[in-house]
Amino acid sequence: MTSTPLWRCARCGWLNPPDAKSCTDCSKRKPRAKKAKPPPSFRPWRCVVLALDTAEKTGWSVWVLGKLTSSGEFRIYSGDGVREVIRVVETAKAYALRLGVPWVVMSERSWGGHMGMGATCAFGFWKFALLNAQLPEARVGQVFPAMWRARVLPKGMHAAKRNFVREAELVAASALVDGRHVGNDEAPAILIGKWGTQAGEVGLLLPKSERVTV
Repeated sequence: MTSTPLWRCARCGWLNPPDAKSCTDCSKRKPRAKKAKPPPSFRPWRCVVLALDTAEKTGWSVWVLGKLTSSGEFRIYSGDGVREVIRVVETAKAYALRLGVPWVVMSERSWGGHMGMGATCAFGFWKFALLNAQLPEARVGQVFPAMWRARVLPKGMHAAKRNFVREAELVAASALVDGRHVGNDEAPAILIGKWGTQAGEVGLLLPKSERVTV
């Protein structure tokens, strides 16, 4: 007595379909087409970018028409921290209203784990302040560290060990503020903002009618 050989569909894993044609059009486990990254702009976007590196100690920077206007860092889980969140958000909004340009927020996205949970919780404070400032959710974006580091740090630093990356971030950020000392959390926020001023990802956050450069 011979047994019928068993086989599975290479796409969905269905065991022994009646005939090969039954899985020809199977849509499961098909590789997703990678979305093309939006190209960067040759000139800064005509907007205000609030860049954030959220965690228990949060770094921030405000870029107006491609120029850094202010930056800093603070511990967010305190009364002063909550007030500082509101102050920074209102500062970015005020620049946008004064110049008649849109404003967007770009925050660093964590890969997950303990640090990722901390960043998510801290961003909740910012999200509440942005909601009160009436910034549409469509104007808020996130970026993985490797993406912005690849654009603003020396070649290969986006994949280097954390200690080496942090040193490179401090050097690059300090150069943008005339050599002033910057903190470990302020530095990436400054560099995220620098990346964001010409990033295609930021351009997609802007209303279509206002995707213009300086």
